[in-house]
Amino acid sequence: MTKITNISQLTRLHTLIPARIQKPAAVSCGRCNYVNEVNNVFCTNCGYPIKHTPEVLSLYHIRDKSRHTLLTQCNSVIVVARWVLYVLAALCLTGTGFMFGSREDKLTLFIITFIMAVMFGVLGYWSRYKPFTALLVSFVVVITFSTISVFGSVIHAFTTTNGLYTILFSMVIIYFLLRGIQAAYRADLVNEELEIV
Repeated sequence: MTKITNISQLTRLHTLIPARIQKPAAVSCGRCNYVNEVNNVFCTNCGYPIKHTPEVLSLYHIRDKSRHTLLTQCNSVIVVARWVLYVLAALCLTGTGFMFGSREDKLTLFIITFIMAVMFGVLGYWSRYKPFTALLVSFVVVITFSTISVFGSVIHAFTTTNGLYTILFSMVIIYFLLRGIQAAYRADLVNEELEIV
């Protein structure tokens, strides 16, 4: 270790020492008590304003209003998807008329359509409480049955009128279910933001 004899050596040595950076003081959110950095304008946990200036408060209220508007729009799309499931349940229930038909496999068709009617009714009801999960399961079920019905008779699906109507009907149902899934996902995100307290 060398001995420092003059001021210039001391100054040069001082520039080589890393400077200590002081961390800014922390401030807690008045809504959720999350600890934020002092220069944050909004809480990084719940979005509530840390600095209560009129501009910041008005921006927060605009954000909050847009969240509620988005939530209302998402809920209306979810309701449409739910009604699509109820219509599917009703259509499957009318398919139980196979029981009174003249086909040889009428009992099998009756059981399948009755099970599908109950399943779509339950999924529609479940979408009131867990819309994302219920609509996602419904989408998978509809895709599965559509694929089976189209590829089960590929020759007739694209050449007959009934086959084309089946494909078109399946695409319309899938469209509404996909919109419902997207809206349910967005609604879940908005609800999470609104529920942080």
